[in-house]
Order: sequence, then C-alpha cells, then structure tokens
Amino acid sequence: MNAVFLLFVLCTLRDVISAANNTAKKLSHESSLPSVFIIGAMKAGTTSLSQIFRAHDEFCHDNLKEKNFFSFDQNYKHGKQWYIKTFPDCGASVTLDATPTYFSDPETPKRLKEFFSPQELRRKKFVLILREPVSRLYSEYQFRHRGCLRYLKSHPSSSTTDHMQSPFCMRMLPDTYTKSKKPFVDISTATMEQLAKQLLDFPSFLQVDHGLTAMKRSDYHEHWARWLEVVRRDQLFVVNFKTLISQSNDVLSRLRVFLHLESDWSANTTLPKPISHVDYDSGMSCDLRAQLVKRYEREGPQLAKDISAGLINKLEPPFPAFDPALEAPPCIKSRPKIPSSSSSNSSTPSPGNSKQKKTQPSSSPTKLVK
Repeated sequence: MNAVFLLFVLCTLRDVISAANNTAKKLSHESSLPSVFIIGAMKAGTTSLSQIFRAHDEFCHDNLKEKNFFSFDQNYKHGKQWYIKTFPDCGASVTLDATPTYFSDPETPKRLKEFFSPQELRRKKFVLILREPVSRLYSEYQFRHRGCLRYLKSHPSSSTTDHMQSPFCMRMLPDTYTKSKKPFVDISTATMEQLAKQLLDFPSFLQVDHGLTAMKRSDYHEHWARWLEVVRRDQLFVVNFKTLISQSNDVLSRLRVFLHLESDWSANTTLPKPISHVDYDSGMSCDLRAQLVKRYEREGPQLAKDISAGLINKLEPPFPAFDPALEAPPCIKSRPKIPSSSSSNSSTPSPGNSKQKKTQPSSSPTKLVK
C-alpha cells in the first residue's frame, strides 16, 4: 500500500514539475515577443525613434529594426516560433518591433488579432507617427531615388537584370531598362546626373505598382479605421511628425509615461532633422501637386478630429490638422515634358489613375527642397 501511494506521489510530483516547466517556457516565449510596436508611418521618423528606444536601459538591445512579420506573407507563414527567434532573449526587458509598413498594411491588424490572445493583445502598446501625406509620399520616392543612385554607382559591373532585382532599384527603373542588354550609360564613368536620367521621375513612379502602393500608404483615414477595429484607442500613442521634430523632448517625456518606463531617456537624446533636399531629382509639377493635395483632403481637419476622439489618457500632445495645400513640398511651375515614343505618354499622369503605364524618366534633373 505504501509503495503504491509513494508511486502515486512521485507521478503527481512529476506531472506538477512538467506543467511548471511548460508554463515557464510559455512565459519565457511570451516575454520574448514585443510589448511595444512602432507601426508607422513610413518616412515619418520611425527609424530615429526606434534608435532612441533601443538606447534606453529598459529596452532590449536588438539591432534589427523592421521585422516585417505581420505585413509580409512570406514571413508570417513561418509562424510564431520563427517570429520569436528574431528577438534576442532579453528577459524582462521591453521588446520592440518597429515596422513602419504595419500601419498601412491591411492584413497586419487582422493577423495581430489572430496571433495574440485577447489578453495578450490588450497589453501591447502601439506608437504611430503621421506626416503630412503629400510630403510623406514624396519623401518615400526620394528615399528610393537616393538608394538606387547609390546602388548603381557602387555596382557598375552588374547586369541590368541584377539592377532591376536589387531591392534598391526594383521600384525605380523603367521596364525598358531590363529589356536592354546593358545600361543606357557607362555606369563606371557616368555622373550622378546621367545616372539619375535612368530612374523613374516622380509622376512616372506614381503610375507603377510600387508608386500606387506608396500613394495608398498616405490614406491615413482608411488605415486608422481598420486599426481601431482591433486595438483600443488607449493602446495607441499618435503624434504629428512636425510635433515630434519641433517638440521632441516633450513628446519623449509623454512616451516614457505611456510606456511605463521607470528611467529617463539616454543623455543627449535628439532626433535628427529630416533631409531638406535630394540632388538630381526632377521635381514635382504644380499640376501634380494640386492633384495630390486634392486626393488627401480628407487627411486634414477630419483626421485630426478622429484621432482626438476617444482619447482618454491625455498623454499625447495635441495633434494639429494637416494642411496639404500649405505643407506639401513646393512645386516646379514649368518642367520639361517626359520623353516618350508616343504623345500619349508625354503628359503628367494623374495620381488617381491606377492603370500602370510604361514611362521614361524626365531628362533634366534639378534640385528640389522638400
């Protein structure tokens, strides 16, 4: 009888220890998952803010900013364990996923809801920086423009196919570039101005798939409504890009309270100023600027009102309404026509037209201040 009782006790103890170990592993895995997300918007200071977060003593020091787990199909299909392994084991530290495509990606909110239990999702914090929509769109174009120019200059011996498949240039070179057996100019000796002529200019960029996607990233109203279907308003900290730059100390103080951080930010914490111009960019016509301002009209006072609605914690700074007519980048009143083989491609394209056209870049790049 004693032997049977002893065996029962040992088996019970084994089960208890096993359950405790499984619980510990589960908690350890959950602690590795991010508790804070910077979800966007692209080209609105997310890189600078994520660097400030990672420099804080209470944040996990992870060098990979953008996980792109919830917004990239090929990553999400790998599952939870794959996502966990992208984070270092930081124990009780605050873990961050700073992926600016999350805000505009239609799948991300739904996947967050599927991925986390309701209790887990409720504990997450989301930081969102919004920039005047035309400026954000144009900054994204300039970012890709700069990246492709640098890539071409540093890879003069690569084939046109390699150039097109490069993540730096795949969005910036016209289809006719791939069809040629060699680059239009000798890259090893070409000037930056000559290389810039190989790239899509801004109106041509807005006619291809990547440009159309970039335009939709600035449709903040649509994305905002989608996120509020999944997370509560008090889980979101929303700040205007201008406010982040002009009142960075105040914004960071508010963020520290929002994130429940005990210690202050690192000494000499500053946000870099945005790039004011890009060389060799052919610019934006005033007609195109007017079309974009019209497109993003609803991202003005109504968006600011919606962002302020339901705000309980009052931790956010006031969100000034965007005024694209005043804040959008300056335009060029006259610019050369886009060279093409037919007259139908020579006019400035409408940003609202979703039909992709094959266009050539402008022939006279000039400087343009954002």
